[in-house]
Amino acid sequence: MNYIRQSSLLKDYVPFGSSTLWRKVKAKQFPAPVKLSERVTAWRLDDVKEWQKNPLNWGATTESHQSAA
Repeated sequence: MNYIRQSSLLKDYVPFGSSTLWRKVKAKQFPAPVKLSERVTAWRLDDVKEWQKNPLNWGATTESHQSAA
């Protein structure tokens, strides 16, 4: 599984800054990061790519898939 750190995520994958990123994570409008170690947090690249396919409906789509499982 591939992971991406916040600096690369903001630079190469999302059209917004750090504050908006964390606001969207909290609102479940963007995938939550994974804690890889005490000092390392990253996002699963597959989750970010799924979000990119449909950013406006990502949270609703994810919840419906989770409840169906």
